[in-house]
Amino acid sequence: MGQEALSAQVVLYNEDGQNETLAEKVDMSVQANMACLRVVFLNWFVSSLLKFLNSFQQAQQAIMDAAAGAAEAAKHNMQEAYQKAVKLSLNIKLQAPIIIIPVNSRSLDVLIMDFGNLTIYNKFRTLNICNSAGYPAVIDELNLDLQNLKLSRAKLDNEAKEVINESLILQPITFGLVMLRNLSAGWYKEIPDIDLSGRLESINVTLSQEDFSKVMHVLKDNFAESVVVEPSTPDTAESEKKLTESKKSLERPNTLEGFKSVTLESEVEDKDKETAAAVPVYTSIKFTFTMDSLIVDLFAGGSKELHGVSSTAHLPENGLACFSLHILSLKGKILSDGSIITSILLVDCLLDDTRVKSDSKIKRLMERKPENPGASGSAVEAPFRSMIDLTYQQKGSEMFVDLRIFGFTLILCLSYLMKVADFFTSGMAPSATTTEDASAEIITSQFNNLPAKSSKASTVTAAKSRSSTTSATASPPSSASMMTVNVRVEKPDIILVEDMEDLDTSAIILNNEIVFKLRIADSHQVMNGSIKDLQLYSCCFNPKRRKETMAQILHPCSISLAGSTPEGQGLHLDVCMTDIRLRVSPATIGLLSSVQSQLAVVSAEAEEQATEVDYSNIWTPKNFHDAEYWFLKTEVGEDAVLGSGVAVEPAPPTGEICILSAPSVIITMEAGVGSQTLPMILVDIGFQGSVTNWSTQMSVSSGLTVQVAYYNSEQALWEPLIEP
Repeated sequence: MGQEALSAQVVLYNEDGQNETLAEKVDMSVQANMACLRVVFLNWFVSSLLKFLNSFQQAQQAIMDAAAGAAEAAKHNMQEAYQKAVKLSLNIKLQAPIIIIPVNSRSLDVLIMDFGNLTIYNKFRTLNICNSAGYPAVIDELNLDLQNLKLSRAKLDNEAKEVINESLILQPITFGLVMLRNLSAGWYKEIPDIDLSGRLESINVTLSQEDFSKVMHVLKDNFAESVVVEPSTPDTAESEKKLTESKKSLERPNTLEGFKSVTLESEVEDKDKETAAAVPVYTSIKFTFTMDSLIVDLFAGGSKELHGVSSTAHLPENGLACFSLHILSLKGKILSDGSIITSILLVDCLLDDTRVKSDSKIKRLMERKPENPGASGSAVEAPFRSMIDLTYQQKGSEMFVDLRIFGFTLILCLSYLMKVADFFTSGMAPSATTTEDASAEIITSQFNNLPAKSSKASTVTAAKSRSSTTSATASPPSSASMMTVNVRVEKPDIILVEDMEDLDTSAIILNNEIVFKLRIADSHQVMNGSIKDLQLYSCCFNPKRRKETMAQILHPCSISLAGSTPEGQGLHLDVCMTDIRLRVSPATIGLLSSVQSQLAVVSAEAEEQATEVDYSNIWTPKNFHDAEYWFLKTEVGEDAVLGSGVAVEPAPPTGEICILSAPSVIITMEAGVGSQTLPMILVDIGFQGSVTNWSTQMSVSSGLTVQVAYYNSEQALWEPLIEP
């Protein structure tokens, strides 16, 4: 209020012969100040505006052509300015707009997105490096600072002008970005053309159950609220048909276009290869972004009406969970030949139980494994190790992806995880306004969907047939491509616990190592994978008593996978397992049954809290539009020539083979208490099988060997029940 909406000052300096050794001299200076704008977003209004503009198709096409021409001219000017190393001095201060998004057009509950304050300024630096003409290298340092970016849930007054109460969802954050532009890139290649570096200290999200529900209602109600598109009249249909015919008459034949495009592309590719072999490769763009932490605090419950700036739903006693990421880093560079090298690093991922009223002794549910958990030295001496390391490289049509997930610990308590899942599923529940309207529109929606599907299906079929015929005739030959994917997961500990309130509770621990490699070259694929040291054992959760109470359920085994697609044939797959030894004891069965009973209790509580839909207003008269009902819509015919294309389906692969091999699977039933058990029955199964041509005529052949024995404790030997 009382400020200028926008003030700008642009100064052009016409100094053709200025001395390049003076860094303070510039070609253009821009100073701008912008006041804060308040924008209310309603999808209904945007849709009605687009509907109004859609009636002016010829003017709209002219505007689009003019905009495309202006964009092309602006792009050309930017490239020319960059090649000439134009010195542009910037000093811009913007109060970013505040966007208000209501739940719907009739609601005073809103989401407020405040983009804070944006400051852009730059300065020029000269380096102690000169070219043959004696001019030094000049660097343009551009700084971008964004402050107080936040998101909140609020309630407006009856006139929808002032905010009555507000509750922060996204705490104010600050972001800094520094861009270094090499103005002497024509001769100085030691520094990239553009060097981007950004740092984000912390992102704190405070989300209650009611906050999440309002966000989902905005996505479901506001963005789904739109005007009804009326069917086009015969006059408009004829005018559109004439317009398209006139456009088609001006177009060139498809055959000539396809021929010329292929020849031109081949010529350009040959020229690019020649120039690429002669010009040395250098770093064009370099970027580095770092985020210190991302913390998401979840709170149970929450009042539907806001009572103050600090919401009662965000009190510590209502805490549910805390999910956080620590030190997320993105680094990469783009070379002059178009190659991309990128790496993403995540140091740690944490999940904590923040319930104050609970007597839980296990608070940390997920974390990265320490490097040397059994070493007595200090943590500083241990080498630094991340949790997730992703590397991506692309050069031409070749692509390489390497994903490494290092050891981590994940504790699963299904009763607690069901409560966390209920936090998100309850937010998907229909709002009050949607529930009232659903009962009146239930019959209409059933009738509207049936005919629409058939018409859409025919349209989609015709579109697919046309696209298939055009792609088959005009698609140029694609160059050879290659993709390599490597995935490695190093021995995570996945622990299933019975009760989080007891540190000495029973637990089942799963541990393994996963390695997978995939290589795709055109239509040829080669894959190799293995699950090493797959083991499952029960023990006490307390780390101090874990070794002495450990009892093997699944002894260490390995599973290997090898597959390929030979030329002209389908997938060949070979799955091989080592000897599998499985022990089933009463303690294991008791733990699994206890976990299952907890799930039954949680599901019963969720059913009691579920609200039934009120259909008392189903016969209340409602306003309707003629175009809302299928029997009042105008059917639009389709030309038989357009739908005459026949889709050519690719032939199914032949020669598919999958071989499964499990030489020995031994299952032992035991009796006893804890780790003091005796075997009772042993089942030894051997399996070998193969499956062929599962895409056409599947054929299965297998062989199974079974042997069953019981343990004679008096003589301490196994006696057969079923011989091999």
